[in-house]
Amino acid sequence: MIFRHCTKRLFALAVLFGTLFSGVSAKDLVHIVARGETVYSISRQYNVSQDALMRRNSISDPSKLFEGMRLVIPVAADIAPAVKTPAAQPVAVYFEHTVQPNETLYSIARSYGVMFQALCDINKFPKNYMVKAGEKVKIPKPASAGTATSVATPASAATVTSVATAPPAATAAPAPAITQPPPPAIVQPPMQPVVQPTPVLIMPSWAALERPSNAKPVPKNPSIRWPVSAKEIFYMNGNVGVLVTGEESESVKSLSKGTVVHASPWRGYGNVAIIEADGGYRYLYGACKTLSVRKGDSIEPGTELGKLGIYPASGKPELVFIVSHNGSPVDPVKAPRL
Repeated sequence: MIFRHCTKRLFALAVLFGTLFSGVSAKDLVHIVARGETVYSISRQYNVSQDALMRRNSISDPSKLFEGMRLVIPVAADIAPAVKTPAAQPVAVYFEHTVQPNETLYSIARSYGVMFQALCDINKFPKNYMVKAGEKVKIPKPASAGTATSVATPASAATVTSVATAPPAATAAPAPAITQPPPPAIVQPPMQPVVQPTPVLIMPSWAALERPSNAKPVPKNPSIRWPVSAKEIFYMNGNVGVLVTGEESESVKSLSKGTVVHASPWRGYGNVAIIEADGGYRYLYGACKTLSVRKGDSIEPGTELGKLGIYPASGKPELVFIVSHNGSPVDPVKAPRL
């Protein structure tokens, strides 16, 4: 009964460190298919579309799911459509008007049937700008009107310099003012922050972190350094790692330089630190009483990672020590000491 309980707890620890041995990135959200689950039910569980889930995992037939299959759940960066910037509007064609005595920007806008704000914008005038007689003012035209389209001008604007055709005779009545309502403002709803789910870390089924009943100690070799004093060393099931017996509260020291990618307690296994080193190696130090490092720290060989605690599965001061290389387990005895 005690063995079964310990095995369950050890398997839970294994779930935390799945990326130590699997090829799945720590940034990926991975789901293990359970019996009876379908693409539809899994997509609803993670609030993603079936198409996105199938596309992310290269699934062409949703009926081919099987128990134990690993699916990478697409996150927002995989499925969110790109935000497109609206295309720039074509530059409006304009002609020039020579300001007459007593004319204002407002009266000129009304005379040509254009919006007062459009007149200010094309000339880069402030709204309170006072034009002067003889000044040249640009009169905007819709770009679709073409350069050969004439625009009716008031009789007083006999000196108009036009990019289009000349204005009609002075006896022609000015075009009636056309007041156009401004287009309705388009209010974009605020962007909601995208909450990235915590990645699910999967441990392969062969990694049972339990000392076999018939396990033999690893022969001691003074030339091999260990994280603790190493009174005894036993392989765990599957030879995926070792249990190193030391003194409670002694320093747990790193065997390599690298970066701390995990440093926190995990359920009943005390504190755990994972170091990512050069060359694709990862070193796991588990069952620590306390930790001296934090995630993101850069460390050197011999850096104290924490203090050794009691390993719950044995009740002894034992360090769980596991090494992997590019996702595959490495014999800790042969693992490089960088």
